[in-house]
Amino acid sequence: MTATLLPNTFHPAIVADRFVVDQAPTGLHPLDPSVYHRRRLVVLALALGMILGLLSFGRQAEASSDPVTVAAEATVIVVQPGDTLWTIARTMQPEGDHRALVSTLSELTEGDVLQPGQRIVVPSALLG
Repeated sequence: MTATLLPNTFHPAIVADRFVVDQAPTGLHPLDPSVYHRRRLVVLALALGMILGLLSFGRQAEASSDPVTVAAEATVIVVQPGDTLWTIARTMQPEGDHRALVSTLSELTEGDVLQPGQRIVVPSALLG
């Protein structure tokens, strides 16, 4: 069995035992117009989603606080030699139970050992 190209045709034909069997072109049938309509709607929806996502991202970037605003809304503590989380908590909150504040300070420092000169930024929302 051999495949040959017959004259005046653009698709291959299979020649088997001296009989020519034309191969029907595959995938070349026209699609229903509703298929094209759905494809256009999908592309439009994807493009619109991307545009809205970019606009949303831009608005979030504009709404993010600048360093000056963050500094006004937070307390910055500079660790002095000999300071511990407990002494810092007692300085920030002279009265009451200090355990919650010590826990918060520990989370802010990620449990690391305090180093002199280290800055701990405590958002005012955490101080309550």
